[in-house]
Amino acid sequence: MERVPKVTVLMPVYNGEKYLKEAIDSVIAQTLKDFEFLIINDGSTDKTQEILESYRDTRIRLFRQNNKGLTKSLNKGIQLSRGEYVARMDADDIALPERLEKQVKFLDECPEIGVVGSFHCEVSESLHKSIVKKFPTDDSAIRKTLMKENPFSHPTVMMRKKIFVRASLYNEDEKYKYVEDYELWFTLLKVCKFANIQEALVIKRFIPTGASIANDDVQLRNAFYLRLNAIHEGCFPWWYRMYLIKPFTAYKTPPWLRRVIRKYVFSNKMYDLLSHQ
Repeated sequence: MERVPKVTVLMPVYNGEKYLKEAIDSVIAQTLKDFEFLIINDGSTDKTQEILESYRDTRIRLFRQNNKGLTKSLNKGIQLSRGEYVARMDADDIALPERLEKQVKFLDECPEIGVVGSFHCEVSESLHKSIVKKFPTDDSAIRKTLMKENPFSHPTVMMRKKIFVRASLYNEDEKYKYVEDYELWFTLLKVCKFANIQEALVIKRFIPTGASIANDDVQLRNAFYLRLNAIHEGCFPWWYRMYLIKPFTAYKTPPWLRRVIRKYVFSNKMYDLLSHQ
């Protein structure tokens, strides 16, 4: 019988050669050793595949495909995963050594929790500047925050694989492009409880040319309508429309001004007042 790993670390990558080795090394160095590392090469045209094939760790499973995008890559990875838990990882981030161990311990001790994330340390591309980005930690606070902003840092999240059987995979509809994780939390509201561990377990790079920044017009628009639809569908009371003022303002703010605000906020180590979602 095939051994079932405790955790599947799922990392899609597209042209990620610049920081890929750091990301992989941070997973291999985890204090918890019982995991498989499933890496989906989503049609990369740079040296990504060469870097991936240079590793000989037997816990690494490589899957190569034509470019299909992040959402389809995540769904493919979940279908291929063998672990009891699925941990997200991005190819330009760094998992701190005890990340998997602490999240597994948390989920083992709290069977009612289906999704657990953490704070993250947001750093500049050169790693010279940083801020700790905090998120609500208990289920009640996360649910209240959900309408205001995304209450999870996606690359810090670990989920029970079985929740995807009870709910669904990431939604591949174009209207949820760049907010596929945010949409999933709304879907899971009736399926499980949520939590965030009250410490930074991942170092997340703030890259001005990254996909979430380059496509933030679409991201902000889709996140706004996702919230509005949730109210229309009765997930939240009608008066929660008041929480749409901030995301609507962010959505309507000119892109150049959003970039200036983000740069100013980050350089002064303040909380990001204009969330990407």
